[in-house]
Amino acid sequence: MDEYSNILDKYIALDGYNFEDNLKIILSGLKFNESIYDKISILSGGEKIKVLLASLLLKNTDILLLDEPTNNLDIEAINWLENYLKSKSKKMLIVSHDELFLNNIVSKIFELSDGKILEYNLSYDDYLLKKEEEYNQKLNSYNSLKEEKEKLKKELLRAKQWANKSNKKAFNDNDKLANNYAKERTNNKNISKINDSIKSLEIPEFKEKEKININLDFDSSKGNRNIILENLVCGYDTFKTPVINLIIPFGNKVMIEGKNGSGKSTLIKTILSEIKPLSGKLLIGSDVRIGYISQDTLSENIDSTIFEYLTNDKENIDLSKVFVLLDKFNISYSDKDKLYKNLSLGQRTRVNLVKIALDKTNVLILDEVTNHLDKDALELIYELVKEYKGTIISISHNRKYNEIFSSDIVLDIETGKVENKT
Repeated sequence: MDEYSNILDKYIALDGYNFEDNLKIILSGLKFNESIYDKISILSGGEKIKVLLASLLLKNTDILLLDEPTNNLDIEAINWLENYLKSKSKKMLIVSHDELFLNNIVSKIFELSDGKILEYNLSYDDYLLKKEEEYNQKLNSYNSLKEEKEKLKKELLRAKQWANKSNKKAFNDNDKLANNYAKERTNNKNISKINDSIKSLEIPEFKEKEKININLDFDSSKGNRNIILENLVCGYDTFKTPVINLIIPFGNKVMIEGKNGSGKSTLIKTILSEIKPLSGKLLIGSDVRIGYISQDTLSENIDSTIFEYLTNDKENIDLSKVFVLLDKFNISYSDKDKLYKNLSLGQRTRVNLVKIALDKTNVLILDEVTNHLDKDALELIYELVKEYKGTIISISHNRKYNEIFSSDIVLDIETGKVENKT
């Protein structure tokens, strides 16, 4: 009975009587669509993440450690997770690049910078404002110190020129020794004083923000650059999409929406000719040049160097153009032999933008490109979708990205319904 009593106490402490109900609530909220009796090994990556999250949230812990919890979740699941976490009084330590998620959840920011931890008791938005304020203060201080040092250098040059001029001045024999000695002593004092001022003026290291103007040129020819999906059904033996009728005029931004596993990536693979349509027609204009970036593109550990990655599939390429584009995206000539797999995600993003420019891409497909990206890389992607003048077909569960993307056309892959916003 003592053993039974101890086990019962633990069962109650773990909220055992409500376990099954809580499990159903969490899996339902995360939009888990599979049977709870399925083997985890047969689940998709997104469904596995949901199982891991559910397992964590069911535990009666004092602190939650969450590393990129919103990756691979659709928007409905992210909204549910936010509300669930906000309803709990537990301590949470979260690593995430989902800015809206952070802003809705956290009340304190720990920033890792140059081997130090900086603490900000602020929401994420207020933290960003504070960082911008700190940056501008450092920039102004840095520029002021540089200006002061330049002034002192010019003053030193003038003093040296004056000293040379004074030493060459003619004096009477009686006064020459005294005058030359006095003037040389005064000049040396002035020069020494200015030198001391220059040495004492310490300018701290400061790295200005990279300025990248994304202007990806492509051929200006007026050939057929439209894409038409006519009664298109795509998929496999075990899965197919609904019938899709969609006209994508050149220059439009198309967002493909739907839950995980609903066929978004299957449609993209069909457009890329990686799989054949089950029925219907896919009409791609003769002048369409497709570029593709996905979360896999950015996370894949490719053994090629940057230069090889950009030029392996190209013959008679103008190498000067490659280096001009690398420079435009702040990748130096000396970096060309770095391995792609050793680059940060931000550097990989820039390299892929160079590839798009080299290929003269006029239709860009972006499949969950914001997953795992740091803030600098995210800013590049945000700038890309704002400035790119060609067609963009996109899949994303990043709410800030979707807001910036500003779709012209939205396709609901689950129903085949098309919404034209223009």
